This record gives sequence, C-alpha cells and structure tokens, in this order.
Amino acid sequence: MAMNKIKIKPGYHWECKYCDSTSAVQSPYEEKGFLVCGHCGAEWEDCKIQVKDEPFYE
Repeated sequence: MAMNKIKIKPGYHWECKYCDSTSAVQSPYEEKGFLVCGHCGAEWEDCKIQVKDEPFYE
C-alpha cells in the first residue's frame, strides 16, 4: 500500500468528506499504520479532504 503524503496548505486542515470529522485513528482490524476516520470508519487516505480554517470570533 503506497502512502500518498500530501502536504497540508497553511490555513487548512484535514476533514472526512463523509462526516466532517477531523480525527483519524488506527484501524483495529488492519495492519499498523492503516488509519480510518474516527467517527464513520472510512479509510482515511480515501476520505480526507483539505478544508479551509474558519476564524473564530469571541
């Protein structure tokens, strides 16, 4: 399995395109280093998209 290491642009973060989660976790069923979305379980390398950070106002 070739890992595509795409650098994240400044001012952006990774999100799952299916559920908007920002967390990736190790799959309990696959080899070490195989990440899935922490919320919906989609394969992280296939579902992650770069999303522009939004400013937070107080």
